[in-house]
Amino acid sequence: MKWSLPLKIIYRGLLGLVVFVIILGIANFLKAYINHPFYHFFVNTFNSALWIIIALSVLFLAADFFRVLQFPYNLPCPIINAFAYVYLTSFLFELIPLVEYLAKTEMPWDFGLLRAILAVSVFALVAVMGYVNIFIKKYRKENKKEKKPSKK
Repeated sequence: MKWSLPLKIIYRGLLGLVVFVIILGIANFLKAYINHPFYHFFVNTFNSALWIIIALSVLFLAADFFRVLQFPYNLPCPIINAFAYVYLTSFLFELIPLVEYLAKTEMPWDFGLLRAILAVSVFALVAVMGYVNIFIKKYRKENKKEKKPSKK
């Protein structure tokens, strides 16, 4: 059976998400048998960020799905991708307590304002660059069609 590219993207994305959830489930099961504070903190960090990780995976999956479609059906891709990158930055901020725990230090400042500014900046930058990329590809494709010599 030959699969189309959008179906392959969906299959791979969902398979990766399912594998991650299974590994996290096994890690939660092993918490009862592993008595190390770092292991518990690590697993609890990923448990608390599970919904962010799922949203991140689904958004990147949807963006990849729309990316492979032809113009104008690929127009939702940059917006979905921008939301995915906002979730990615949010996830990275969720990992700060893990880094603090590893470094055995504490950050003396609050990241609330930086997080908000970074989220808006990342969203705008990814969306604009995505649309620029789409229209550059469309322009190049149209120029190739115009420059092809006709066969006589």
